[in-house]
Amino acid sequence: MRGFIALTSVLIISAALMVLVVGASIPVFYARMNMLESEWRAQSEFLAESCIGVVELRLASDPAYRGGGDIEVDGVPCSVSTSTVRIAYRGAVSVLHF
Repeated sequence: MRGFIALTSVLIISAALMVLVVGASIPVFYARMNMLESEWRAQSEFLAESCIGVVELRLASDPAYRGGGDIEVDGVPCSVSTSTVRIAYRGAVSVLHF
């Protein structure tokens, strides 16, 4: 009977510690995901600004250029309408007007 009580105690203590560790790690996991999403958002905005730079370069070299179509910046496509650039990068979306 003494072995059964010891085994049960070990299982209960182990389960309580597992709940404590998992409960403590969840906020850290969400904080890391929020930081990653903010980094993707910043990269999306920089890529959209680069896309605007390409559009401005095309406008400077060809005054008849009116936008439209897709432009690829660093392997990421961005869509250009008449006055708007929209880019989606890993779930983050930036829409800029030029």
